[in-house]
Amino acid sequence: MIWTKRRLLVAVAISDTLTSKQFYELFMRLEEDMSLNDSFVLGDLKYSLPEETNKWLESMDWNLEIKRLQEHKVKVITILDGGYPQRLKEIYLPPIVLFYRGNLSLINQRAVAVVGSRDHSKYAKDCIREIIPALVKDDIVVISGLARGVDTLAHEETLKANGSTIAVIGSGLNVVYPSENSKLYDVIAKRGLILSEYPLQSRPLKFHFPYRNRIIAGLSHGVCVIEAKEKSGSLITANLALSENREVFAVPGSIFSIHSKGTNSLIEAGACLVSSGETITKNLKYFP
Repeated sequence: MIWTKRRLLVAVAISDTLTSKQFYELFMRLEEDMSLNDSFVLGDLKYSLPEETNKWLESMDWNLEIKRLQEHKVKVITILDGGYPQRLKEIYLPPIVLFYRGNLSLINQRAVAVVGSRDHSKYAKDCIREIIPALVKDDIVVISGLARGVDTLAHEETLKANGSTIAVIGSGLNVVYPSENSKLYDVIAKRGLILSEYPLQSRPLKFHFPYRNRIIAGLSHGVCVIEAKEKSGSLITANLALSENREVFAVPGSIFSIHSKGTNSLIEAGACLVSSGETITKNLKYFP
């Protein structure tokens, strides 16, 4: 097969045979080799690829794979494309290929990630109802991960306020996880944007979610943690945001609540204490 850089990147992403780190290293090799700026055959490049990837590239039917994406209403953007956000290019291990459904223009708008515990309290629900309308009023896109708990509440409240929301998921776009969010998934696909670096049929494997979190942090201009226990995926997202110079916001909670141990620790470490949605809108810095 005759390849271009973009076609090869999309094919490798569909194969699901490389880790995010391996995929980034492949992309860097392609960028450094000036002979690959036009169309090319794999040649010696295949010797630097895992055997599983090579077998996939040799046997894949490009037209069939594109048809499968189209049947599921899934489109693709790569790091080579003009619409790919500059701020996402600059993070550690930027996703080389993103599969998406919905309004892609949302990835280049001002955005805040709202994350928190899957096992949340009523206080978290009340806080989201207080915070989200102010973000929507200021035309801020709300990003979250479509997980149970705070993520689900953030998406739902944004849609209820007629705002825009992005769901970054850790599975293929035809695999809804958790399954009870299938209706919410469909609404976001129509009114917002769903993103994943994983191809169709990819299962929600445990190691996918820390990688998913770097995309949530990278797309955002700030991350707001509503509730988080001492060891929480939300704290991973907050730490990723700090490392990428994003603003980190945290909602304070009771010193007696296990749900607030993580957020109170973030505030103690210097995160911006959130007392209202306006706290976020006033302190959020926009950059392309």
